[in-house]
This record gives sequence, C-alpha cells and structure tokens, in this order.
Amino acid sequence: MLDFFIKNFNYPSEIDACCKIYVEFIIDTTGAMTNLKIVRGLQEDFDNETIRVLKMMPNWVPGKCNGIPVNVKYVIPLRIELN
Repeated sequence: MLDFFIKNFNYPSEIDACCKIYVEFIIDTTGAMTNLKIVRGLQEDFDNETIRVLKMMPNWVPGKCNGIPVNVKYVIPLRIELN
C-alpha cells in the first residue's frame, strides 16, 4: 500500500513542508476501499491529492471472520515528506 501511495502521490509544488494526514476508510467484503475520508488533514491540496491516490489503489484482500469476508474499518496516518 505504501509503495503504491509513494509512487503515485504528486507533492503540491507550492508547499514546502512535511505532514501527517490521517485517513479513514473501509475495506469491504470484495476488497474495495469505500467510505474514504480525511480525519485530520493539513491543507486542501494535500488532502485532495491523498484522496485521489487512494481512490486509484487496487483492491485489498478482504478481512475475514470465521472464514467469511467482512468489512474492516481502518484509520491510518500517512506521513508525507518532500524529498
């Protein structure tokens, strides 16, 4: 997930900072990312780019409970730095 994110994230050129953005989403029973939202963002450009890249992400392996696929909610921090 992080490799995909790093390769596809376009750092907004007018900003020279690093930040941590918290993102919330659900991986549904098919492995698709749904209900994507920024829980704690930095600036609109960063937040929009984060959402854009996550929407492009391929499906995940769905979570299972007793062998049955279930929805799983995640809240993850993404640290973004200018290199």
